[in-house]
Amino acid sequence: MAYEGVTELPLVHVPQDSYRLYVELPGLDHSLWFVDTGYATTTCDTEWVEARGLRRRRVLAWSHGEHGYLRLEKAVLPSFELGGHRIERLACAVRDLQATSSIQDHRVAGVLGTNLLRRFTVVLDMEEGVLRL
Repeated sequence: MAYEGVTELPLVHVPQDSYRLYVELPGLDHSLWFVDTGYATTTCDTEWVEARGLRRRRVLAWSHGEHGYLRLEKAVLPSFELGGHRIERLACAVRDLQATSSIQDHRVAGVLGTNLLRRFTVVLDMEEGVLRL
């Protein structure tokens, strides 16, 4: 990963889920992502992964979520730009978010986890309405 200054991502309001924070990632087709600093691994929705033809593989990992334990698959995201930052080979856990979590908006591509966020100083500026990396 290469860094080039500060990046600001506007927080996106999702009417039916107003207490969560979402951002669009321009480098990934402007897809909508839930920001959760408690997720260890970035998680991608199965449908989003399939629509992009990303290769998945089963892993020996289980996740405990809203609806109990489930077996995870893994995909590697294509390289993308996040502001001036180049993100390469970011792994994501793959699961059906609408069926296995409390996220109900079908536009949500996934959840940004600490495997991405830990590489940045993360500032949630609620007054400005941005996620600053």
